[in-house]
Amino acid sequence: MRAIPEELKEAARVDGCTEWKIFRHIVFPLLTPITLSAMIILGHISLKIYDLTVAMSGSGPACHGHARPLHVADGIP
Repeated sequence: MRAIPEELKEAARVDGCTEWKIFRHIVFPLLTPITLSAMIILGHISLKIYDLTVAMSGSGPACHGHARPLHVADGIP
């Protein structure tokens, strides 16, 4: 947000834009590439974590999504 030039926001204010319109038409479009990159990376990471969790828990409804190492640590077979 700091990388967005203040001159753009100031020019929009001079033209009569509200803060919401400044965010919607100036700030948000400039942040879109960064936001998209972060969403792709975080999506990839979450999918990697998901398959690990499914492999560890057995993924059945009887397992209730608990990871087997936690059961071993608690002494539950």
